[in-house]
Amino acid sequence: MTSRRTFLSGPVALLAQAAEENPKIKASRDAALAVLKPSRIHLEHGLELHAQSLVVESYGFSPRSAIDGAAIRRAVESGASAGEIEGLNTDMLLSRVADDPAQRREYLDAWRASGVTCVLQNAGQEGSSP
Repeated sequence: MTSRRTFLSGPVALLAQAAEENPKIKASRDAALAVLKPSRIHLEHGLELHAQSLVVESYGFSPRSAIDGAAIRRAVESGASAGEIEGLNTDMLLSRVADDPAQRREYLDAWRASGVTCVLQNAGQEGSSP
């Protein structure tokens, strides 16, 4: 049986690996550390707290892919209204999964680096009444 601590520390252990393997994540992490300038003790303490915590991603739309620019262009060229284009954009945000290998890899690298251990997936449309 896996302990809670062992289970929860896994994603944080991947943070350093993902940050080193993905240049975008490494650059962002390095920039944040340069601005925040944590001491080694504070950084280690923060990572330990993170490893011992349940980290929740509360919006739950994942994994997603980039908007299909060609589909948006076709809609614009066919005379779609602003509302129709907005609806198409929203539909893409809510329903497209990261099935392109490069997009999926980027998403998974970011997910691993985040240390998120739980996702709350909502259902229905925003603003819908219960």
